[in-house]
Amino acid sequence: MIKRYLFILLPFLWAACNNGVPVSDLQLEKWNGKIKSITMSTYYYDSTKAAPYLGKLINKSIREFNIDGNETSFTYINEEDEIETIRKNNFDKKNIKTESKESDEEGNLLYTTKYTYDKNFNLVEVSTTEHNTNTSAKQVNIFDKLNNLIGTTGYKANNEVDFKADYKYNEKNQLIEEKIFLADGTMDYRADNKYDDKGRILSNTGFANDSSQLWQIRYDYKVVDKEENWLLRNVYRDSLLIKVEQVQIEYHP
Repeated sequence: MIKRYLFILLPFLWAACNNGVPVSDLQLEKWNGKIKSITMSTYYYDSTKAAPYLGKLINKSIREFNIDGNETSFTYINEEDEIETIRKNNFDKKNIKTESKESDEEGNLLYTTKYTYDKNFNLVEVSTTEHNTNTSAKQVNIFDKLNNLIGTTGYKANNEVDFKADYKYNEKNQLIEEKIFLADGTMDYRADNKYDDKGRILSNTGFANDSSQLWQIRYDYKVVDKEENWLLRNVYRDSLLIKVEQVQIEYHP
């Protein structure tokens, strides 16, 4: 089954350009400064440990960025602290990402993803090929006049619709509502986001068709560095502290 890459990227695709100028990955994600790498480790919360209560490792990711702030590689590390997959990104002469290749820890190619943009550098299509099955799938995006992503349609390998999604924003162009629909048009769920005064996400709350709450994920930021980038946050699900996320940042000289 093709991975839904765009859903991994969605929080960072709320706007793709600024007055016709491409916006870097770090800008989209609201990171500050000339970052060279970000290592994010997620742990189960363990109240028996000393603060910050880091329990067993859940997973880890290592991301590297070029001087322009675009991600060049993404390494996923599993709960056994072993490399599971590595994704390398390729760019054109304008430093626009055109292709990604994901391999396993032994270097075997798993996925190739190609990216297509409009004249405003908005990401209008993501096409992924799974090499183990030689099947492809794609996602097509629609943007508004402010270059905010407002709609996505996912297609299966046979070009049948797999899902659809709609997005809404506030006056600060922050994503505040996401609706996911099944292929037949039935809403699967709705998710609402809230933010703090620094633009960091505070909560993500999911609702069913009848408006009953499915989940609430809440973030509590504990440590920030001199660039105002967060380094430690607690993650709650339905008021229960479930995990701790820790970030290590390396900056370009």
